[in-house]
Amino acid sequence: MLLVIPCQSRVTTAGFCPSASDGQYRRSSQLIVGWDIGGAHLKACLLNQDAQIVNIWQLPCPVWRGLDELHQCMQQVTQELTLHVHNQPLAHAVTMTAELVDLFENRMDGVEQIAQAIAQWIPQAKLYAGKQGFVDISQAHLYASLIASANWMASAQLAAKYYAQVLLVDIGSTTTDFIYVRDGQVQNIGMDDAHRLQEDELLYSGVVRTPLMALTPRIEWMGKQTNVAAEYFATTADVYRLTAELAAHHDLAATADGKDKSVTATCRRLARMVGADVESADTQVWLALAQAFRKAQLELLQQSLERLVHRHNIPQQLALLGVGAGAFLVKQLAINSQRDFMSPEQLITTQDQHLLDLAMMCFPAYAIARLAL
Repeated sequence: MLLVIPCQSRVTTAGFCPSASDGQYRRSSQLIVGWDIGGAHLKACLLNQDAQIVNIWQLPCPVWRGLDELHQCMQQVTQELTLHVHNQPLAHAVTMTAELVDLFENRMDGVEQIAQAIAQWIPQAKLYAGKQGFVDISQAHLYASLIASANWMASAQLAAKYYAQVLLVDIGSTTTDFIYVRDGQVQNIGMDDAHRLQEDELLYSGVVRTPLMALTPRIEWMGKQTNVAAEYFATTADVYRLTAELAAHHDLAATADGKDKSVTATCRRLARMVGADVESADTQVWLALAQAFRKAQLELLQQSLERLVHRHNIPQQLALLGVGAGAFLVKQLAINSQRDFMSPEQLITTQDQHLLDLAMMCFPAYAIARLAL
C-alpha cells in the first residue's frame, strides 16, 4: 500500500541563500516562477505564496536554431508576467535541459550560454543544481554538471515529499523519465543523461517529437508486416493526433513536412512511413497504422520499465504516478503491468482543471517552483 506523506509547512526567511551549501532557496517574495528551459519548449509556472497556481506558460522554443529563440520566449513570458504580478516582488527558479542541443559545443558550454541568456531577462534568478539545491545564476560555470538536465530531479524531489514509495513516469514531448522513490528517497542510479540512458531511467521517446522510424524497424500494415522507412516523414504527434489522445495545447511542435495538422495531412505523413500515398486507402487504414505505431512505442516503454523494475526489485503493488503530455500512455503501461495508476492531483495545488492539466504536462516547471517556496 502507498504511504502518503503530507507536505511539511515551512517558514521562509527573508532574502536568498548566499550559497548552495544548504540547498534551500529562501525568499521574501510573494510570488515565484518556476522555469523549465527545454530544447524544444519553454515552460514556466507562476505560484503565489500559498503554492496556488496563478498561471502556466508553454511555448515552442527550438533552442537548436539559436539563442534568439530563447530570448523571444523569455521576453514574451516576462512581459506577460507583469499582467499577473502587479508590481509584487517576484522570485525565479530555473531548471534546464536545452544544454544538450547541438547549438553548443558541449553540455557545459550550453549551461553557461543559457544561463547568460536567462540573466539578461531575470538576473536575480536561481538555478537548480539537483541535490546541491539552488545556486546564483552567476555561479552557473561552477555547478554546470549539476545544473545540466536536472529537471527530472525536481520532479523526483517533489514526489518524494508526498509519497514514501512510488514510481513516477513522466512521458513528455521528447523523452520519458522513470523515477523510483522508496522510503521517501529517490533511488535512481544515474544523475546525468548519459548514465540515466544506460540505466533505463531515461528513454528518448515522447508523444510529440519522436520520429516514427525510432519506434520500430517493422510495422503491421494492411494485414502484413512491412519495413518502416528510415526517414523523418512523421512523428508521434501524428499518431496521437489521429488517435485523438494528444490535446491541441500539447501539440505545439512543427510537423515533419512543415505542413498543417489536419486529418488528411496527418494521414499523408503516416502513409509515407510505409512508402504509400494517403489516397491509396481510407482514413481507417491510416488510423490502424497509427495504432500499430502506438503499440510499438508502448512496447519500448514497457521494456525499459520492466528492466528498471528488475534492477531495483520494485514490488508489484507499487503504483505508477503519471505526468507529462503522455500521461495517457502511463495509464496503459499501468494496465499492461497490472499496476495501479495514480494522477498527481494531490501534488498540484489548484482547483482549476485547465491549470491542473497544464501543471501535469509541465510538471518539472511546477515542481521547481514548489521546491523554491
